[in-house]
Amino acid sequence: MAVSDQDLIECWFGRLTVPEIVTKLGLKSTSELRLQWRRLKDLGKLPLGSREGVDGESGQDGRPATGKCDLLLERLINVHGEK
Repeated sequence: MAVSDQDLIECWFGRLTVPEIVTKLGLKSTSELRLQWRRLKDLGKLPLGSREGVDGESGQDGRPATGKCDLLLERLINVHGEK
């Protein structure tokens, strides 16, 4: 079953995770979904960045959140600030 560009675009901007989108659209794998999204990016139908709002929440200042893997960085920024 072919997935329409419109469905792919709606899923890009939606709140579902990549595995949930694969299931919803009936695709075989996450790599198939990513290839379709890459095609739409190349055509200019999707932004070139990542799905930051879904895959990881943004920080309050607009930068990506550091997440659990960068706890030391978070503590350094809290103690020393940024210049």
